[in-house]
Amino acid sequence: MYEIKPQYVKISPFRFVQPYEHTYKTNVKARWQGKAFIDAMSDEFRAYTREYYQQAILDGKITINQRKVNPQYILSDHDLIEHKVVRVEPPILDIPIKIVEEDDDYVIVSKPPSMIVHTGGGYHYNCLVALLYFEWKPIELFVLHRLDRLTSGLLLLSKNKKIAQQFHDANSKNVVKKIYLARVHGNFPENITETDRPLYCVSMKDAIFAACSHEEAKEKQAKEAKTLLKKISYDEFTDSSLIECSLITGKTHQIRVHLSDLGYPILNDIGYGGKFVGNKIINKYFPDLVDRKIQQKEVLQQNELNVVQLEDLDIISKDILKQNFAKKNQQVQQLPQINQQQDDAEIIVKKVQLEQNEGIIIQQKQFQNDKLAKKYEQLDEPQEVLQDCLAGKKEWDYSNHPLEIYLHSWKYTHQGRLFECDPPYWM
Repeated sequence: MYEIKPQYVKISPFRFVQPYEHTYKTNVKARWQGKAFIDAMSDEFRAYTREYYQQAILDGKITINQRKVNPQYILSDHDLIEHKVVRVEPPILDIPIKIVEEDDDYVIVSKPPSMIVHTGGGYHYNCLVALLYFEWKPIELFVLHRLDRLTSGLLLLSKNKKIAQQFHDANSKNVVKKIYLARVHGNFPENITETDRPLYCVSMKDAIFAACSHEEAKEKQAKEAKTLLKKISYDEFTDSSLIECSLITGKTHQIRVHLSDLGYPILNDIGYGGKFVGNKIINKYFPDLVDRKIQQKEVLQQNELNVVQLEDLDIISKDILKQNFAKKNQQVQQLPQINQQQDDAEIIVKKVQLEQNEGIIIQQKQFQNDKLAKKYEQLDEPQEVLQDCLAGKKEWDYSNHPLEIYLHSWKYTHQGRLFECDPPYWM
């Protein structure tokens, strides 16, 4: 399922993944056939610039059928494209995934915002499914429905394909009941209880959708969509309303688009008419965090420091020494009182040895870490990583970049069974 076991690096408020080598593989699709290699790469894959693809093809980082070719090579059926990179995944908020419920068939979790559900969009190991696999249980899980990256809340997964197929069949027939919570801008009218305006794609590249009239649906290739709405409360201070949204259908961005189309966008959903109000979730989970930007150099340096800290440096580890000392101390307490004086002397010797060994470990680790720190201080711009990484950034700013929207998956009902998670902190 996964090629490597990832090494995670945590620099509050983010969780990063240690850079790793990766090869993307894809067969040429029908619509690419007959196109120049460079044109297909720049048109179909927007993670990199055309200039990057041009140079990568010339350098042999991107190949056809494991061969180096000219950028103007004409693609044909059965061609295999391989792209070798050093991958640096975008960071996510370092907020734990809450296990709401588990049984023989299901795993029910509450997803934090900023986290993508499964591999895609530059994320592979820094996604919910991978984190569950490596940090909870190494079992295969089947995702039963989608949640946008910035959306939080209830997510259903199954442990077998049969349950997954049953859920997908029911969901396609719109018989799964889905309730979300949203905080929207303005005083939402209580007399608006539903909307069924069809949804169509404005830009597949940017994943932007819009609503249209039923008369325009055929022309715009729009899909049927229906959302039930119920106003729960209005907050005068923030000029925002809390809305309960029930999905009758389940189209991409349906709630976000419908609320925006009604003139009451989700308060902080800048993609659909909301405004950036700051990442309040940072204050919730990281109250003492100093506002600053995280440099990519820090991630690389922190990664190397973590590796050093995991090594034993040819010295018995502190934990093992403590275990041995505790074991010896327990044995001492069990000896007859007549040997107490001799045993006390042995304990003193052990304590001295322990302190000496701990000092050696600390000194050697500090020496190694100082060397690494100096090494990375000289790397003003680690271009060998930046050129090839999907994240493609020298720094990450958590004070001016949206990490959440006020949309929360709350309750699902399937085959008479209710699944529910806690409401969001902004409720």
